[in-house]
Amino acid sequence: MAVLPFTSMGGGSRHERFTDGIVEDVIMALSRFKSLFVIARNSSFEYKGRTINIKQVGRELGVRYVVEGGVRKTGEKLRVSVQLVDAESGYQLWSERYDRELEDVFDVQDEIVRAIVSVLPGRMEDAGRDIAVRKPTSNMTAYDLVLLGNEQWRRLEKSALAQARERFRAAVTLDPNYARAHANIAWTIVCEAFLEVSTGMTLDDALREIETALDLDENDAWFHGVFAQVLFLRGEDERAELHFDRALQLNPNDADVAAVFANILVYWGRWREALLWIGTAKRLNPFPPNLYHWYHALALYSGRRYREAIAALKQARTFHCWSHGLLAACHARLGMRKEARSALNTFVRERRLELRQNGEPAPADDLDLARNRADRYRRAGDRKHFIDGLRKAGLV
Repeated sequence: MAVLPFTSMGGGSRHERFTDGIVEDVIMALSRFKSLFVIARNSSFEYKGRTINIKQVGRELGVRYVVEGGVRKTGEKLRVSVQLVDAESGYQLWSERYDRELEDVFDVQDEIVRAIVSVLPGRMEDAGRDIAVRKPTSNMTAYDLVLLGNEQWRRLEKSALAQARERFRAAVTLDPNYARAHANIAWTIVCEAFLEVSTGMTLDDALREIETALDLDENDAWFHGVFAQVLFLRGEDERAELHFDRALQLNPNDADVAAVFANILVYWGRWREALLWIGTAKRLNPFPPNLYHWYHALALYSGRRYREAIAALKQARTFHCWSHGLLAACHARLGMRKEARSALNTFVRERRLELRQNGEPAPADDLDLARNRADRYRRAGDRKHFIDGLRKAGLV
């Protein structure tokens, strides 16, 4: 990709230097992402002050994606507009506008850079994944395989996770030093553990893969985030928190790490901290996946903030069976018996169906549907609070 000089609209030479500084910092920040190929400043600045054609720029620089934008100064206010364009089609993939104060230009610059960097990699991966899906499997590179695997694991279903893992393994076969592929194998196992799916894979398998990934690249925030979750599942909570801290130090703008850290904090009985981190995750990712809403609601439930938990759950586009379970518990805690019973019936029906589809044995009674999930809580009082909410809704 290439980041072109932003248009400087007003403010004279000082403002123009500030505008150029924004672009230079964006280039340097994006260059730290090893999955991206970023054209150096000297080449991209050849286009400064010129009327450009995005498709031509793409051909001349040999890039697929172009970032362009503009900065306007009005009094003590700055408006920065940024867009990501597919250079082959000319289609705008992403755009954003940032309105900020001018008084502390360096802090403003850093904030804009962090915001852009936190969004662009994910957006570019989405675009690349769409391209990869259209390619024949026999012609895929290791990168294509990882993108396809990512498309599959996001469905969070037993068969999809298994298929994703095979994609990642194939990528490792093509490139044994592909750290992301190793980490993603571990991530599928983590997902299966949290979904309570039996697949024959163990946490030892996950540990081996994520340790390989970290040996290859110890400075990837997401790798440390995955490692932290493996450690949590193994009951190594102190080490898990160390690696969450490391992940967030490496990239404080990684919304997914912030979100999963929030989830684990709930199970550690630290729901107030969890609310702070899920709030951060939602600010970094304004259109979050449904899991973010679940993490948010779970923290609110632990804080006895049941109405807010219901509101958080209802932000989700679709409901998993556990969403219905938590809704049942929240309604029961609020004395809304009819709503609690309705949600509980849906939870029991969908959870039993999920177990059957995954080839899992049926529980002896409905209460067993929730016991494994409750066991994630480290404190007895939290486990009791979780189970008692479902009991109040009628789970027996």
